[in-house]
Parts: sequence; structure tokens; C-alpha cells
Amino acid sequence: MIKEIKLLREFIQNELYFPQNNLPKKELTIHSYPDKKKKLIVQVCTTNNEISKGLMFRKDTLNDDEGMLFCMKSRDKHSFWMKNTYIPLDMIFIDYNGKIAGIIKNVEPHSLNNRSINEPSAYVLEVNANFCDKHNVKIGDIINNI
Repeated sequence: MIKEIKLLREFIQNELYFPQNNLPKKELTIHSYPDKKKKLIVQVCTTNNEISKGLMFRKDTLNDDEGMLFCMKSRDKHSFWMKNTYIPLDMIFIDYNGKIAGIIKNVEPHSLNNRSINEPSAYVLEVNANFCDKHNVKIGDIINNI
């Protein structure tokens, strides 16, 4: 019994303190004016545990064509923090129809400040910091395949 408890404790610690690597992936396309497209392969978070953990404990930056998509349970004003997140990020808040409702750029790693926008959203896409500036992604752009 003690051996099983130790194994369970070790499993839980590994799950808590290691990055999520086995999430499902999908391809998204960001359509920016004028007629600019950027394809991304994103990991998709749908459960409360996946959403809560996000990109925590990941120490390597994402590739330029990678991100993490948070599928929220409701259309609401969502907030995020950067606890245990080692890489700076841009946060893209997206409505149900795929329209970008707001962007928070270059969010500082490990910050415990809640970050949100003043508009409701249904999804949040996290990408490397400066991604939005580099690819001219802005409020009102459309993301397909959400």
C-alpha cells in the first residue's frame, strides 16, 4: 500500500510540474488585412485542468507557427496569469465567430497579475511574444477553423 501511495504521489507531481505535451492539435489560419494569412498548429485545451495548466513549465519558446488554444466553457470576460510560465507571450482573445476581440502583447513570464480585455471571448490563443506585431495581427482579424 505504501508503495502505491508513493507511486501515485510521484505521478501527481510529474503531472503538476511538467509541461503538457500530449494535447490534441489542430491547424488554424489567421486572416489579417490586407489578404495576409498565417497558419498555426496549436495545442488545444478543453478541460478545466488543461486550461488551468496551459503553457506552465514550458521552458522553450514556441516555434513561430505554434500556439496553444484555450476553448473556454462560456463566452465571458476571461483572465489569465503567467504563474510558472517561463516564456513571454502574446494573448489573443477570440469571439465565437473567430473574430479577434482583443490582444495583450508581450506578457511578462511568471507574473501573477491577471490579464484580460474588456470584451467577452470564447477562446484565447497564446503565441510567442511579438507574434502579433511580426505578423500584423490585430483586433477584428478573423481566425478560421476554431
